[in-house]
Amino acid sequence: MSVDLNSNPAAAAALAQIHASPRHLIVFYGGFSDQDAHGGPLTTGYRTQEGRWENRSASRAFFGIRELRPGIAYSAFNPCLDNSTQNAAVQAGLAAIRAAFDPRGRLIVYGYSAGGYNALNLCRRIQSECGWYNVSSGLGNGAARGQYDVKVVIDLLITVDACLQRIHVTRADPAPPIVQQHANFYQRSDPEFQGISMEGARPNQIMPESRHNTICINTLPQVQAAIRKALDIPVSSHARVAASAPALAIPIGVLPGPASRR
Repeated sequence: MSVDLNSNPAAAAALAQIHASPRHLIVFYGGFSDQDAHGGPLTTGYRTQEGRWENRSASRAFFGIRELRPGIAYSAFNPCLDNSTQNAAVQAGLAAIRAAFDPRGRLIVYGYSAGGYNALNLCRRIQSECGWYNVSSGLGNGAARGQYDVKVVIDLLITVDACLQRIHVTRADPAPPIVQQHANFYQRSDPEFQGISMEGARPNQIMPESRHNTICINTLPQVQAAIRKALDIPVSSHARVAASAPALAIPIGVLPGPASRR
């Protein structure tokens, strides 16, 4: 669940009376895409100089996550290129969570490249502004005030090769306590863009065979496994869903130029 029911037995009893299926939510941040680093809808591809359509590696990772299970709510965004909790990408992710939050479902946040910083800052923003959920009034601010308030948790945070050209660091502060599990993957092989180690992440895994523009594809099996575990999806169930799933279609957004392939 995306709330800690142990923090309030009365709220747990109230939520148990809801018989509709829980709705899980995944917020996804892709990498920088030329002019589209403004927190808008995820740009899924680009046109090559020859005129061919190519999926960006970030969108291919998103498709791989999206095939895991039908009926999950997804919100996918381009990143913003700053390490702020107030930028447009974080604002968009927070608005998506406010609109689709289900305390009985799982809340998962994924960020690749610059989106890794946005994902971390979204978690910090939730911690500071939406740390409590009330059965009657929804997500709240500040400290608990009512009989039916329960603590909000982020079930899983995944960061993949988090980096910003403007910020040259090799290690980041840990995710906020609201995050139940943080998985981090990074590489140090790419001469231009390199991810970072994340304190407290488990796993906190370096990918020696990856470059920045391939790591979100190379880590897809580990990412899928972590999400399956968080959503309690058996591996055999995933195989059946993947085999029978229809072709995926999400808004394409603005087409970036051929130089941007992340």
